[in-house]
Amino acid sequence: MAGLAQMAAIAWDQDDASLYASNNSAIASMMETHARLTNAWLNSKSIEMLPQNFVYYDSSTFPKPPTGTTWQFDTDTQLWRAYKTIDGSYAGVDLTDGKKYVLGFGFLPTGW
Repeated sequence: MAGLAQMAAIAWDQDDASLYASNNSAIASMMETHARLTNAWLNSKSIEMLPQNFVYYDSSTFPKPPTGTTWQFDTDTQLWRAYKTIDGSYAGVDLTDGKKYVLGFGFLPTGW
């Protein structure tokens, strides 16, 4: 994430395109979401400060996978998917509870 933001800043400094606004302002939205997560984390993991539908990951309350499977996060689909424990193949089930689980994150540098 920091690399994308740095690339956008370099392009801006060189009077190239505003990459912050490209793709429906994806980089700006990503940075805003990260800032909200960081502020919530630094404020004693405040649940109230998290963006809508975000929750902290807690293994005791995380939905249980179907029998004979385990959850794995798929970066391509951005979904938790059930994979069979016997052979690791996709079981055809996605977690669709509408929540985004915060497993942990790093902080962006304060300057570029």
